[in-house]
Amino acid sequence: MRLPLEIVEAVRREMPASMPLFLRVSSVDGTQEGWNMDDTVAFARELKVRGVDVIDCSSGGISGAATARKCRAVSASRCLSRNGPSGSGHRHDGGCIILEAQQAETILEKGQADLIAVGRQSQYNPNIAHHWAHDLGINRRFEDWSPEYGWWLEKRIKTLEGFATLTGAVIRRS
Repeated sequence: MRLPLEIVEAVRREMPASMPLFLRVSSVDGTQEGWNMDDTVAFARELKVRGVDVIDCSSGGISGAATARKCRAVSASRCLSRNGPSGSGHRHDGGCIILEAQQAETILEKGQADLIAVGRQSQYNPNIAHHWAHDLGINRRFEDWSPEYGWWLEKRIKTLEGFATLTGAVIRRS
């Protein structure tokens, strides 16, 4: 743990005290003799002492099917809270992947999380934040995109409206 703890200390020294420090960790690596949840809890305690505000826990997936489990109805993975419901300072996630803007928005609206951190889905779609903003009615004219892309995307969306989604998937009507 020494190297990442030293890095956290160095980063925190350079940041304003009012700026939250987030850290993503692989909380389990999926091997019997490898990194496990007890290791992560010990690491998290040390991170807290050094000023980390939010720890985003992922599963390393080095071995086995540690990732991409189906969602449970009332929780979602990458839903993070700086202050859990019991005041414990943490919130356990449910271990699923958030795929749609409205899914993330609903989790936030219901108070099931304070923030949503998107990991693997952003590997599939590096512009997911822009797309989700558009899906939620924010940035409807692509004003948050750089001008080199925004003008074309605005034109493209007008062409797609009614028969395809922003990402180009054909809408099937029954």
